[in-house]
Amino acid sequence: MGFGIGFVAAGLGGALTATFAVVTASYMVAFLPWEEPESVDSGSYSRSLNANALPAHARSYAPYVEKAGSMCAEITPAIVAAQIEAESSWNKNAVSDANAQGLSQFLPGTWRQYGRDEDGSGNGADPYNPQDAIMAQGRYDCAIVGFVKQMREGTYTGGCRLNDGRERPPPKPGEFPKDTDILELALAGYNAGEGAVCYFRGIPPFSQTKAYVPKILKAAAKYGGTPSTATANCTTNDPNLCALYLAKQYADPEWAAKKHPGKKLTYSWGGGGSKGPSYGIADSGYDDRNVFGFDCSGLVQYAYHQASSGRFTLPRTADQQRRQGDLVAEGYGGKNFDLSKVHPGDAVAFSKARGGHYYHIAIYAGGGQVVHAYTHGRFVEVQPLSNYHGVYWMFRRYLEPLKTGGDSCPSCAVQAGAPRHGSDYVSVWQPALPPRSSAATLTRPVRRRGSPPVRVRRAPRRSSRERRARPGGCRAAPVRPRPRP
Repeated sequence: MGFGIGFVAAGLGGALTATFAVVTASYMVAFLPWEEPESVDSGSYSRSLNANALPAHARSYAPYVEKAGSMCAEITPAIVAAQIEAESSWNKNAVSDANAQGLSQFLPGTWRQYGRDEDGSGNGADPYNPQDAIMAQGRYDCAIVGFVKQMREGTYTGGCRLNDGRERPPPKPGEFPKDTDILELALAGYNAGEGAVCYFRGIPPFSQTKAYVPKILKAAAKYGGTPSTATANCTTNDPNLCALYLAKQYADPEWAAKKHPGKKLTYSWGGGGSKGPSYGIADSGYDDRNVFGFDCSGLVQYAYHQASSGRFTLPRTADQQRRQGDLVAEGYGGKNFDLSKVHPGDAVAFSKARGGHYYHIAIYAGGGQVVHAYTHGRFVEVQPLSNYHGVYWMFRRYLEPLKTGGDSCPSCAVQAGAPRHGSDYVSVWQPALPPRSSAATLTRPVRRRGSPPVRVRRAPRRSSRERRARPGGCRAAPVRPRPRP
């Protein structure tokens, strides 16, 4: 682990030497929501700790791990335990070639900043003392979380310097990408230093760091608490239908309150992600850093990531998400829109005009309805698709149905409340779709455009403010009927 500014290039030698497996950058580990503990804030791991997963000689450290994992929402006890496993293999006397010391592998300079005499022994802070080390680890983890949030907001004033002397100024507001999870960035900062995260505006491209982040997320799974038995049992062979079901759960205020006790869930700009609801960000005139919930693309990212068992993670904005998966249907919304090929569980993105910026995204719920996180002062709701008549619709299908015989959960459509649209909309135009590629589950087909029966307006020129990438892309737009030519 390289603490401080920059990346410590030396490997974790001695007792810490490990051969990290090569992983893809898109690898992600998450619990399915029906396997997920209920006491979750913004991560996918339980606030409780499975102490039996700790080595026998380290089980007495469990209270310190739990306390260190309660200092901030993003860092859980399971994450703290997974880091210790990766850093020192639970060896409190470990020392690396770079002189990183103890269970949590602090370098002396960083230890002076975060170490404390936690056990009150009077002997001062000791990196080889498990209690001192684990508590310092929690403080440092949460400090990095704070740094990462500042980078995303454009308020970070620390250094963006690498070990080889390269440096750049801190990111300005809107410069730091918002499509990477805060926990992942914090873990990268713990391994490579927050200066490297700042310099690269994301996870540094160092091979050790790229392996470290998924390694911790994977190891955290075994340290999480006992799975809840009070959650859903959605086992349909169509994961898109599961995504719909998962999103609709949050439209039930009573269910959401039980899922996140003590939290007031509402729309949050930049809030939520693949692991569930979270606090938002300060951006585009909003400051939702103390608001817990989802915005539109956060809800969509969560639903499909969890429905795919963590194998598929969408980008973070509505405009980016509408570019993923397979095109199912598109055109100006209205009673004559053809929904014959649209299935419940498909995503639908909205733009003011064809070719314009997509400002909002939802999940089609069947029956001419969508489920979405719409705007401030409200939360996840099921609303009529007709609210978006007159703007441009694009339906996408993200996940491939499982290739197994039959549907193992025929009642899931009923659970999701997802009737087919029936005669709500009639067929007038449907763009042709190429066959799905057999080489990949998720494809982005070449669009073959038909000839719509009405003239299509060009997208109006957007201002520089509108062209900026926005975290949720869910700003409400006025909905007006499109005049007939």
